[in-house]
Amino acid sequence: SYYLVHNNNKEENVVCNMKTQEIMTKGGAVVEANSPFSCDMCMCPTNELSDQQSACPFLSLCVKPTSEDACKATCPDGAQPSYLDANNMMKPSATIDCLPSDEWIEAGATQITCQFTDPSKGYKEDPPVVNIPCPKLNTFSCGSVPCMDANLVYVKTPDGYRATCTAGAIFTDKSTPGVTPSLICLPTGMWEDGVSEANCRTDADAIVNGCIAMVTDPITRGILKGECAFGTCVIKCMDPAAPMLQYEDYGGVMGKAPALSCLEGDINAPSGEQVNPMKVTCVA
Repeated sequence: SYYLVHNNNKEENVVCNMKTQEIMTKGGAVVEANSPFSCDMCMCPTNELSDQQSACPFLSLCVKPTSEDACKATCPDGAQPSYLDANNMMKPSATIDCLPSDEWIEAGATQITCQFTDPSKGYKEDPPVVNIPCPKLNTFSCGSVPCMDANLVYVKTPDGYRATCTAGAIFTDKSTPGVTPSLICLPTGMWEDGVSEANCRTDADAIVNGCIAMVTDPITRGILKGECAFGTCVIKCMDPAAPMLQYEDYGGVMGKAPALSCLEGDINAPSGEQVNPMKVTCVA
């Protein structure tokens, strides 16, 4: 969890040339005898390691990277590291290494996460084994609301695990009303908010109705549909001739995306920025 430091430069490793008996940096510079080494701990911010937010594509399954070593974070088997770069573009990465500048992967990288390319490798139908487990959730009777309890699954994370839906959104005995993106098993062995019953609500159009209603363009509003999975609900254009959503956030930044997220009545871009509903249209 430390870097070698000499002449105020941080080095991940140095090389000893057995022929010349010289010590060289990775870049090839010879370390002089009057430049002794010291050690400096990696200080990359752990709050940049994200569970399931901006760096995870909508409707995909992501988990927070594990960072037992302060110089490196890892993803579980079957998951690919990804992150937002300085331009808020999502990129894959082979590894999650802490740079000498105390930044993960590259300068400006944020929201580092682990995306399962095959979501089925990231969840189980039963709670995983942890030190302090939460009781398995009982099936919540949704009444007149359409639900599918078979969609309810459990996802292991570095901090424990959470419940989510392969399709639909978490609907619980504590929903008043509405849905929850995902349900966290707390370190106390209790589900958050004291939930004991849950199901997966499948009427995505009704869940995102508040977001659709905010869109002022009547043609776009009439062809928007909702979809929910793995803790995200989105709105999408259902016209094959105009499948993309063109939008503008409140900072004046424009973009195009196949879907925009709907979270607690707000429309959000893939970058996480809140979108102006007066500037949303379906385009080719």
